Amino acid sequence: MIERIKLLNPEELAAIRSLIPLLDFSATESLHVGQNNTEAVKDENAMAIAQTAATAFGRHPVRLYCQTSVIENWIISKTEAGQEFLPHHDNPRLGHFSVSLYLSDSESYEGGEICLMPNDEEIKFKPEAGEAVIYDTGVPHRVSRVESGTRVVCILWIKSACLDPAMRTTLGHLLTAHNMMEGSNKWSSFEEAKQDPKFVLGLGLSRLLSQYAPGYN
Repeated sequence: MIERIKLLNPEELAAIRSLIPLLDFSATESLHVGQNNTEAVKDENAMAIAQTAATAFGRHPVRLYCQTSVIENWIISKTEAGQEFLPHHDNPRLGHFSVSLYLSDSESYEGGEICLMPNDEEIKFKPEAGEAVIYDTGVPHRVSRVESGTRVVCILWIKSACLDPAMRTTLGHLLTAHNMMEGSNKWSSFEEAKQDPKFVLGLGLSRLLSQYAPGYN
């Protein structure tokens, strides 16, 4: 999966932006490839930003393709002029999906594109503030050198309740279809319910989720 999505609403983005000046980027014990002093200390301000991001992800339709069980790993990263992320891949133990949520306006810095290489072709994104790029953890990627300005992102790692990638994709399609279907969620009898395709699909989904994604909520 590689998707560019709109994640934050204007109110959430405004709330996060009010906290960015309060973040502490002074710690040096946890540095990243090709960068210096870029990871924010996980204080109450950083945690508030991460919680807002996780809440926004939890209501986005893309969550259905992830069958999210938990979001427990995250960082807030600042990339300034002259800094970059060199080619690397995230540790799969962090989660099954990586989400890079952009908190800086794209016009406020030059460079800083996230570049992914799922196969042999590099794909580049420079999202707007409030947008995110979600991709399978382990996909090789880099962040191009920031030429001017400052790039701030919140990175979340999503752990899926479904450990089988093929079944995860299948469940994602089925959950999305079920979510799109019209129909009642209240039936007066089993006979009525069994005539509603949404009920029938939901019954099958419940059994599949119970077997293949027992931690999904």
